[in-house]
Amino acid sequence: MTGLSLSWPGKLAAEALARAPMQAAAIEAPAESLAPATTRNLFVEGDNLEALKWLQATHAGKIKLIYIDPPYNTGNAYTYADRFGDHAAWLSMMLPRLVLARSLLTADGALCVSIDDREAHRLRVLLDEVFGEQHHVATIAWQKKDTPANDARGISTTHEYVLMYRRSEAFARNLLPRSDDQLANYKNPDGDPRGPWTRTSLIRKEERAARRYAVTNPQGRERVPPPGTSWRVPPETFAAYAAEGRIWWGQDGDGDLPYLKRFVTDVRGGVVPVTWWSHEFAGSNRHAKLEIRALFGGEVPFDTPKPVKLIRRLIALASSGEDLVLDFFAGSCTTAQAVLEQNREDGGRRGFIVVQTPAPTGRADYPTIAEVGKERIRRAAARLEARPGEDVGFRVIRLVATDGA
Repeated sequence: MTGLSLSWPGKLAAEALARAPMQAAAIEAPAESLAPATTRNLFVEGDNLEALKWLQATHAGKIKLIYIDPPYNTGNAYTYADRFGDHAAWLSMMLPRLVLARSLLTADGALCVSIDDREAHRLRVLLDEVFGEQHHVATIAWQKKDTPANDARGISTTHEYVLMYRRSEAFARNLLPRSDDQLANYKNPDGDPRGPWTRTSLIRKEERAARRYAVTNPQGRERVPPPGTSWRVPPETFAAYAAEGRIWWGQDGDGDLPYLKRFVTDVRGGVVPVTWWSHEFAGSNRHAKLEIRALFGGEVPFDTPKPVKLIRRLIALASSGEDLVLDFFAGSCTTAQAVLEQNREDGGRRGFIVVQTPAPTGRADYPTIAEVGKERIRRAAARLEARPGEDVGFRVIRLVATDGA
């Protein structure tokens, strides 16, 4: 799919893993589920490679957004092996999963992958190979820390990345909602019946003869652009704005320069996403710890959660309505909580599928990460207090190795 590809020892075997038949059986676990008879949400407990193969039969081409937070090959996480000894082993782990994930996406679907500097460049080339370089949508830089690490030996790392790829050209991103700070810029000092507005300069810092015409303010004073500048619009457009009451000359109507009034109703569709996501915009690691602690009564049963706000931003950007969202490195199931909360905010009816291996935690109360994830969804759902018709349940499907495994 691209002229550039990675080569490493074991790549052919990794490609073969994606084509190999499934070696696990799916077993329902209704006692661990929440409202299983009425939900379409799934919690799949088992190896995610087997889960991706199992999903091919029912969900191929049906997932709108896949978000994953895979092991970064740093040795810190216990969800999956997180120190592969060399980059080749890490790439061999990722390749078959990405190949299978791509086939689950809708034509207008997208994949988002969290990663750090250690593997970001290799992952980018691998994703170019699997999805096609032309389908790279963006590399988002996310501010994971809101304070620097004063004990860092070198330069304190305060960011990670989210690599975003589309299945095809059919993908179209959504606008993101305006923040409270952005909306606070809109005021209504003149009581305009069209509501709050903000002003935009009509001056261009470039002199164009055709745009250096005279205009008259409400006090009858003639105004022309300052030397070296010109108006942004031709005379007929300025006259149309004035006729519509969209020109602002200041509270007394006697300003030196006019401004264009842009109403909040003109821009209610939202803002175009950018590639820098600050901790105020998308949360931080500190926020993530506070969130899981709040759900678990002060406990932190999972060490490396992502903030709900980060994943909600991705969900809002790349899905809507009844779309399905998949996370096959689910960890504590932040993605499931994010889907439920984003649905509540924008009225969506998205469903989620989360996959997590039952890796041991060493805890008596939640002996596996899968148990942490299931309990997090239950608690997040209970806190929302489901409204009529709102799906906050999930079915637990356990994948059990067959004799051929």
